[in-house]
Amino acid sequence: MSNKEYFPRVESYLGKYARWKSRLAIIETELAKLKPSITPTYSDMPPTVTNKTSDTTGDMATRRMDLGAEYKCLSDKVKKIEIAIEALTDQQKELFELRYIRKVNVEDIKGGLEVGKSRYYQIRDSLVDTVHEIIQDAIY
Repeated sequence: MSNKEYFPRVESYLGKYARWKSRLAIIETELAKLKPSITPTYSDMPPTVTNKTSDTTGDMATRRMDLGAEYKCLSDKVKKIEIAIEALTDQQKELFELRYIRKVNVEDIKGGLEVGKSRYYQIRDSLVDTVHEIIQDAIY
């Protein structure tokens, strides 16, 4: 891969971090609602006049499996980003928080970090390079 072709992919990955964490919380809530319970009665008779039966147990099991697979995939991505964040400098971490979590515009970030345009881009580039080096297998 030529120089910096990975840059947009890594930035996209970082930009999705907060959304992925939110989705994990939603999935946890949904999985808690879908916990199996003991059915008090059983009947061979279809519950409706259309003679169609509803397999709610099967539907719930399928939904749990789908949510579980999504949860595992997202939690792996989130964990990798969190591991990469631990390797960042304090200034890079602050930039990550402002740019990718809070979605603050570049001018405000430069003012908050008290850096000029070129220094801002140096920090951003080194942040993306560090994250890429750590989690490169996850973004391809």
